Amino acid sequence: MVQPQSGMELISSLGETRLLLSYTALKIKFEFPSTVQYPNLPVRLDFTSIIFPSMGETFCTGLEFLLAMRLNCKIKILGGVYIPFQGKLDKPKKVSRSHKSSVVIPVIEPRLMDLMTHYKNNLFSLMPKTDRDLGNTDGENYHFLKNQLSKQSTVTTKDNGKETEFYSVVQEVLTERLKYPKGSYMNLLYKFIANAGIGQMARGLNQKQRYDSHTNSTRTQSPGALISPLYAGWITSFIRSTLSEIMNKNDSSLILSCTTDGFISNKMDLDRYNPANNDLFSSLYYKTRAKLTGSGALLETKYIEPKGVIS
Repeated sequence: MVQPQSGMELISSLGETRLLLSYTALKIKFEFPSTVQYPNLPVRLDFTSIIFPSMGETFCTGLEFLLAMRLNCKIKILGGVYIPFQGKLDKPKKVSRSHKSSVVIPVIEPRLMDLMTHYKNNLFSLMPKTDRDLGNTDGENYHFLKNQLSKQSTVTTKDNGKETEFYSVVQEVLTERLKYPKGSYMNLLYKFIANAGIGQMARGLNQKQRYDSHTNSTRTQSPGALISPLYAGWITSFIRSTLSEIMNKNDSSLILSCTTDGFISNKMDLDRYNPANNDLFSSLYYKTRAKLTGSGALLETKYIEPKGVIS
């Protein structure tokens, strides 16, 4: 369990690398300085709406917390849970902010068998007993997620210093996709397979009503065999943190709107954007993508509007 403390105290006790290579959930109060254009901490307005205010109280992951601290956010931790990855973490090495980053590519294999039993009840003690804050007054989502975590078991892969089976699957799908021209049927098919695999990890977690073509009716999305709240949470927050880190670079460019993994901006030559030496998330994304595909490209220009934005 993570006890109430300041954000600086948590950074000092665990270090950036340990927080990066872990599943960490925190309940916090926060306030960004006025110089931060794009705060990265999500706050729920209701079950479907999220905003990113300059101050407030929220739940966040360890990755979102790390980036907020790098943006000089003042954070008071009310409580939380820290679950380290399986790996060589006995002697953590902090990622330097002033020197070149020696970024470790994480092995996303949690030691769930010996940790989940201890942590799962404590995790939910931090949440409201009903989902009042999420717009769900009967607490259905709370009990569903608790039930899913109680069934969670470890992935049995032999590490021995090599990549895991999860890594191999991702690498194979990306490698196959790159064999075909961009926009072609097979290229888009492998893109869909990759995206669907990640999506299956979060399938059914939000208990949304969806149309079912088999029954021609709307019903609650059922969980699948790959469901994993921990995988889904880490992956989603890592992508959002990478994007937020790029958005908060101090330059003269403007960002008009932002989605899950992209934004509309007047900044040119984004295809050639490279992370700086002290960029934590961008560097890790760049190095991981380069290892998987041979290209570490961070951003891709989807469209250039020569005359202005049309809404």
